[in-house]
Amino acid sequence: MIKIKNKLRFKTIKYVEAYNLETGLLIKFGSKSLQHKNVHNNFLIKKSNNQKHQGSRQ
Repeated sequence: MIKIKNKLRFKTIKYVEAYNLETGLLIKFGSKSLQHKNVHNNFLIKKSNNQKHQGSRQ
């Protein structure tokens, strides 16, 4: 089984952040089975959670 390298995951995170997306999908072809990894924009998720908490306080 070929593992998805951290370098590819890091690049995907940077794309997700650059396009201001909450999640992305890294898909790797090249082994007997398809490999995939969900990638999250933690900065955007934290920002969204903070806004939700601030809104509930008002």
